[in-house]
Amino acid sequence: MITFQLWHWHEDGEHYDLEHFQLIPAAHTWAVRHRRTTYWALTAGS
Repeated sequence: MITFQLWHWHEDGEHYDLEHFQLIPAAHTWAVRHRRTTYWALTAGS
C-alpha cells in the first residue's frame, strides 16, 4: 500500500485542505481511496 497527503493552504494562512490518498494493490491494477477535509492551522500558543 502507498499512502500520501497533499496540503492546499488557503490564502489566509489559517486553514488548509488536506487530501489523503491510499493506493492499494488489487490483482493487476491499483484501487484508490481518497479523503478530503479542511483543518485550522493552530500555533503552540493558541
